[in-house]
Amino acid sequence: MGIKTPEIQQSWFLESSLSDGNAVQIKINNDPFVVGRDKKCNLTLSSSTISRRHAEIFSKDSTFYLRDLGSTNGTFINSKKIAEEEIVHNGDYITFADLQFKLIYKGTEIRDKVRKSHTDTQTNFLKNPRKYHSFADAYKLSKREEEILFLLLQGKSTREIAETLFITFGTAKNHILSIFNKTDVHSKFQLLAIYNKLSGKKK
Repeated sequence: MGIKTPEIQQSWFLESSLSDGNAVQIKINNDPFVVGRDKKCNLTLSSSTISRRHAEIFSKDSTFYLRDLGSTNGTFINSKKIAEEEIVHNGDYITFADLQFKLIYKGTEIRDKVRKSHTDTQTNFLKNPRKYHSFADAYKLSKREEEILFLLLQGKSTREIAETLFITFGTAKNHILSIFNKTDVHSKFQLLAIYNKLSGKKK
């Protein structure tokens, strides 16, 4: 079933609300973590709406993803159906067919303010994403690089970006260097300058 990753084993859970108002938390203890109706899955869901091997959560470059495994009734992140694989974050709602779970990170090193920063970042990005998408499209940035671009333009440091997106410092640094390379700049100041120019702002 794959190689177990200590970071996943110790920190990540799927939380499901019960009818009595309580919640049950299932530890994500394998990488990949397969969800389905089959008893061999890491999480077995005994429902006719769930496919035998429905979906899986896995890590890649210290980033967590959700992948649908060709299920009949679909896999969703925050009510949006995914086609193949998508990045998942702390606090996301994951739905397998009609069964919903909340992805929770319980690492002690993550402070409440970091969680709030992550939530605020997503909210602000969704309010006015067009200019970021246009810039990202112009320079062929990946989805992850687009997220990091937003944080860079807010003045976030590499370490703050890593904490906000729940990735390692090295991974965040590599993404930033990739953005610099694609936009042909060598600093955040230069990046801001070409962003302002492309979006029609005055320097």
